[in-house]
Amino acid sequence: MPAFPETDPVLRLSDVRASREELEAALGVALFRYEAYRKRPGTYAQVNFRDGAHWDEIVAEIRRIGPALKRAVERGEIGQPRLDVGIFLAEEGLPRSLVFPTQLCEALGRFGVELELSVYPFSEESEEVAARTKD
Repeated sequence: MPAFPETDPVLRLSDVRASREELEAALGVALFRYEAYRKRPGTYAQVNFRDGAHWDEIVAEIRRIGPALKRAVERGEIGQPRLDVGIFLAEEGLPRSLVFPTQLCEALGRFGVELELSVYPFSEESEEVAARTKD
């Protein structure tokens, strides 16, 4: 599978009802975020992938934690999981395209994970902000 262009994929978990420790144990992965929503009651969580990860690594991770994600949804411990792929556009706003590999789409569908594409303007300032919020 090809490497993706300048993107930032993260796994977002909505409406989390399990504790951070319970969710990390169930998924077998450390959560990057476990926070209260700003504008509504409840909690969300986020799993980050290795910086520069290729699609095949992301597919492998989805396949590894997918069964646990599906069980957590069925038990009401989390809401809809979503792979949010951030794509950055240069200030000139040139059009870009992004191809999602079949293996990724299949793995997401098998475990009930939605795919979201978030588009962000790219500038030196946005790159600095992204670097501060990633770690």
